[in-house]
Amino acid sequence: VLLPHEEKCNNNNMNVQWYDIDHPSVMQTKKILMDSSSLVHVTELPSSCETTKDSSSWSLNVSLSSSAATSSEEKSLQTDTSKQNNNNASSLTSSSSAAYHLVGYDLRSSSTALFDTLIADFQFDINVPTLFVLECVQMYLPDSASRSLLAAIPKTCKSTTFVALYDPILLSDPFGRVMERNLTNAGVISSSSSSSDSSLFTNRTLSSQMEKIKTAGFDIVIGCDMMNAYETIVTKEQRQCANRCEMLDEIEEWMLIMRHYCFVVGELLSSKGRTDGCNHGDDETATTTHNTNTDGRENEENNVSCLEKLCTVGNNSPLGFVEGKCSVLYQES
Repeated sequence: VLLPHEEKCNNNNMNVQWYDIDHPSVMQTKKILMDSSSLVHVTELPSSCETTKDSSSWSLNVSLSSSAATSSEEKSLQTDTSKQNNNNASSLTSSSSAAYHLVGYDLRSSSTALFDTLIADFQFDINVPTLFVLECVQMYLPDSASRSLLAAIPKTCKSTTFVALYDPILLSDPFGRVMERNLTNAGVISSSSSSSDSSLFTNRTLSSQMEKIKTAGFDIVIGCDMMNAYETIVTKEQRQCANRCEMLDEIEEWMLIMRHYCFVVGELLSSKGRTDGCNHGDDETATTTHNTNTDGRENEENNVSCLEKLCTVGNNSPLGFVEGKCSVLYQES
């Protein structure tokens, strides 16, 4: 992912572990597709889950194949993004590999058991900064399971932790009612479930989505609908690039769709962040962050990292949140 305000996020030397969690059948299909793809080179890593005979979970070492690294599509992408992200473009063709864990798990099941599995079988480290991305995940879950999953994150993670959520918001207007009917007919909500059991139906607004993350225990929550995100988080250059790709005729319908999806980021401060406090406005602040390098040693940094600024609004926001175009919630002291 290339953040739009790249000048504030130039550190590519992070030792990142990737965890992909989905229904077991989805993970099995994904593994087959990865094994058959000519774009990536995949090798299996030893993991504790081998002893459980789990046929839907793997720890992998993933790198771009030589053909992918030199593909014309990637060269075109480098050209389009070079002005926006010159420092990060080289990572797209890097020969380096990444640890990637495919974890088959039904998120309607126990969230505590999920984290127990991640820690025991996949070396999930609760003491390093972590970003959880939920892209149209909650809409498929009962509201109780969604809330349980979100609440398990602050209970488990000990370092600065973020959750980024992208989900539909049905609101209560005619367009939202059409969305509701179509999603129900598509089987997103089973016929045996009532709307009160559904996260999609229960959390119909941006404010309710944000309040749910705050109630789960996150200290700061920032969010906006996707129309505001398009106007602020997406840069002018990115909008121009998208407009060149395809001409859009139905502008009014597209704007309605964008108003019915939201992007929300929540931050859980580490114990040090809770003690020292953190400025989430426009002013530059000096705080101490801890990054673990590949040798396992902790480095003290006397400036605010990109990670520490994800939940900020204004000029310092690496995600581009703009005052007046987003909402902010803080946990009461």
